[in-house]
Amino acid sequence: MLFAALLLIAEAITLTFTRAGLITMAASLACVGVVRRSQRGNDAGTSLLVALAVLVAALFAASRSTESMWLRLTSEGQESWYRAKVDAPAGVEFSTGGTSTVPVSVTNIGRLVWDSHIDRLSACP
Repeated sequence: MLFAALLLIAEAITLTFTRAGLITMAASLACVGVVRRSQRGNDAGTSLLVALAVLVAALFAASRSTESMWLRLTSEGQESWYRAKVDAPAGVEFSTGGTSTVPVSVTNIGRLVWDSHIDRLSACP
């Protein structure tokens, strides 16, 4: 039961995708594993702890794409992922009923590639 509860907690932390939670979870598993092994050797509890760590790593690896994991672990937040520089005239005048062409340039200055063929919901990290 304890193993299942710890696995469930680990999955919840993984789903939050917070660096602090992920680092704390990894450090906690490592510390408990080192202490357990130094006190009791390679017993069943140590083996279960190793199995838990492997399952947690697998859950984490399967939860997100490699790109989104890299972005999350190397940047402060999503604001640097999606950025654009827009160049457009400061002011534009239109006559009633007329049409006009306005030059607008949009440049991706974020960390992710823009792809119009990716479904917006599946592209979210």
